[in-house]
Amino acid sequence: INGFMEKASIVNQLFMESRTQLALMLADKTMVAELQGKLDTLQKTSDPKERKAQLATINTLSQSALEAANQDQAATAAALASASSESKQKAVNALTNFVIASLRATDLAPAGQSALSSLTANPTQAMSLAGKVSNLKDLVVDVKGIATNSTMALTKIPSIMTKAKIPFTMPTSATTQPVDASNLLGGTSN
Repeated sequence: INGFMEKASIVNQLFMESRTQLALMLADKTMVAELQGKLDTLQKTSDPKERKAQLATINTLSQSALEAANQDQAATAAALASASSESKQKAVNALTNFVIASLRATDLAPAGQSALSSLTANPTQAMSLAGKVSNLKDLVVDVKGIATNSTMALTKIPSIMTKAKIPFTMPTSATTQPVDASNLLGGTSN
């Protein structure tokens, strides 16, 4: 259970960071400004409850930005195609990590379900991990959500890169190491 929780936390962090980085690269200027403002606030926030609320807002904004980019792929691809080489590389790195997180979540999802089942079947173990049960349930939901919603990472955003004529090699294994990317949300990203 502890092994699953550690791996799931890393996958969740990688997914959130890479999605936010992609959103910053693909969103319109208004959304980028709003998202950057929330990221700046997050960096100054130390209270765990406030951080959690800020992260939830950032996640919602990032997802909305990617959905908007997907809705208007032609405009998004055109903007990305005219971006600097550095920006293009940041987009490739973020997408690489986004795909890796999706692949890892798909691999981890059954282990999470198994961990929950073992707790249900073993009340003694559940009692010894009482403080972690809620976190475990949240992580299982997060990992399953990433795995079931991986279409964005595996097809839609790569399609935008292709339209922008930006070379992108799709990771095919969950064991692929993430590429170095700035750590926007605090925490580890590999």
